[in-house]
Amino acid sequence: MSLTDYQELVKARYADKLPGSEYDTTGYSTGYSLPRTEDDASSSALLLAGGSSAALALAGAAVVLRRRRRASTH
Repeated sequence: MSLTDYQELVKARYADKLPGSEYDTTGYSTGYSLPRTEDDASSSALLLAGGSSAALALAGAAVVLRRRRRASTH
């Protein structure tokens, strides 16, 4: 394959991903995820709050069980 043919092939395959293309301007070319929308942010906040509540409940249960165990051995 000649260099010219190779350059044309690469251009045909990847021209839509060059700087300034829609692929680049929408954020896909950076390798990072796209900016979050409001819906995504609120659902992740709910998930964080729920996970924190569950962790707090488990920690409380562990403290109660430990106190009961100590009280029963004395």
